Amino acid sequence: MRGDLVRKLAARCLSTGLAVLAFVVLALTGATGWGLTLAVAAVVASAAEQRIRPGADLVAETTLIAAAILVGYSRRLDDGLNLALVATALVLLGLVLLVGPLRTAANLEIRAANLPVRAWTPLFADRLGSALLALLTALALAAALALPAWVALAGSLLVGAGTGVVALDLARRRFRPSAGGGAVGRALRRHQPEFLLYFSAPPGSEYQVTMWLPYLQRIGRPFLVVLREPEFLAPIAAATDAPVVYCPTLRAMDEALVPSLRAAFYVNHGAKNSHCIRFTQLTHIQLHHGDSDKAPSANPVSGIFDRIFVAGQAAIDRYARAGVQIPADKFVVVGRPQVESIEVRAEPARGLANPTVLYTPTWTGHHADADYCSLPVAEELMRRLLARGATVILRAHPYTAQNPASARQLGRLTELLVA
Repeated sequence: MRGDLVRKLAARCLSTGLAVLAFVVLALTGATGWGLTLAVAAVVASAAEQRIRPGADLVAETTLIAAAILVGYSRRLDDGLNLALVATALVLLGLVLLVGPLRTAANLEIRAANLPVRAWTPLFADRLGSALLALLTALALAAALALPAWVALAGSLLVGAGTGVVALDLARRRFRPSAGGGAVGRALRRHQPEFLLYFSAPPGSEYQVTMWLPYLQRIGRPFLVVLREPEFLAPIAAATDAPVVYCPTLRAMDEALVPSLRAAFYVNHGAKNSHCIRFTQLTHIQLHHGDSDKAPSANPVSGIFDRIFVAGQAAIDRYARAGVQIPADKFVVVGRPQVESIEVRAEPARGLANPTVLYTPTWTGHHADADYCSLPVAEELMRRLLARGATVILRAHPYTAQNPASARQLGRLTELLVA
């Protein structure tokens, strides 16, 4: 986490610093060539910051870069007040101011993958920031080559016209939605899904869904995956052929939950689960993404589901031991499908000459009562295993890197295995 913060701060300082430097050089000195080079470098730094900080507000940087490039352009042409460059400046200002609002509006639109639907408007709105940076790069090149000012104006008007069309379409979608639902809803009604897998979680949690997708697909009935965070759309869509729909709003969920649906599966106790549980016509089933003696495996929130699928009787008893009273008829023992291919030895494993040991340390959790992490003592454990000739397979919890101390401990274990 600390390393990620440093990376974001470095990207911010670099993009802002280069933008200011480019403007100062072009506005206050005669070094036009160097100034335009710095402007392009600032564009590259801003693009890198967009990748590191998705959704970053780059209004100040892009304004400074645009102003710097136009000053350099005017100096290259050296023909006094150029009305084409003035018009270009106004178009660029409009584009800079529209990037944030259009991205916000696009993020409120339903999106889908693995469906015969192409929503170009939200996609373009989401990429407008990148399009503006590409335009600024092109203008810097045009300025360096001293091309006529109408070339800069034509390029700016082209991007501006596309932006205007997108803005009008987003406004229409927002204030005059189609009475029959959008294209995603129509495609889902044709697909006729019988159940859905609902998912909301922090970044890096897609494993909670992908571990269940093969088994849901084995059912052989049409289904869909409903997501509440946009970053999961691409990785989860790549893991299944089923439709994957990102629903940013409750209105989007109303469109996605078509009448053919009968059941909804969940893999965690995310706060946004309640947004789907409100659809009382569905049977709501909690699958969990792991079954252990951790405190979260006896979460009282499980009681809001119609059914709780568990690996065995121990999972049912765990709730009772924790003082969580849930009616017995809500539990359904389904085993643990993910371990179906593991063969159990009839004889004890102790005494094997060259054993293979799978070590899967969990993370520290968000609270002390969920800290079952063994990484603080793992190095000595692993050294002893290696000393007795064992082959060690290390598979840490995906959230391990969220704790800097755990990340360092895991790094030492990895180095030990590499050695």
